[in-house]
Amino acid sequence: MKQRPSFRILSLVIALILLFSAAPFRAQQLTTYVPITGFKFDRLVADENWLFSWDTIPDESSVTFQVKGGGYMQVWKTVYPIKIEPAGWKTELTMEKLNPISGYGFEFRLKLSNSDDTLRTHWKLLVMDSVPTPSLPPEDSEPPPSH
Repeated sequence: MKQRPSFRILSLVIALILLFSAAPFRAQQLTTYVPITGFKFDRLVADENWLFSWDTIPDESSVTFQVKGGGYMQVWKTVYPIKIEPAGWKTELTMEKLNPISGYGFEFRLKLSNSDDTLRTHWKLLVMDSVPTPSLPPEDSEPPPSH
């Protein structure tokens, strides 16, 4: 019995379809990039720690915060913050104060993503030319009254 060429072609097509449909298939997740807004050094907090803030992105779950400069760090180093917490529509990061060599500042950069990695940001840079210091009262002012 002779097989027809069309039957062989059809059999080959069906075999290929079955072969490729059985292969593991990973659905691609689309990633959307959003800008980081409101990134700034906010203020000094207890024990002269530094507090930075930025506008929170939806479902924010991953924060990468890095620093370089100060006269002794020529490459980016990851900062391990004391705490990161939401504050209304902002996120606040508290870190230990860094001490630069005199005349040097620091550069900070921030990158964020959400829990399923479908929302990400590019790096956002913040340059601090000088190190914040606590406000001291003028030398000629009177001490506060004691109670």
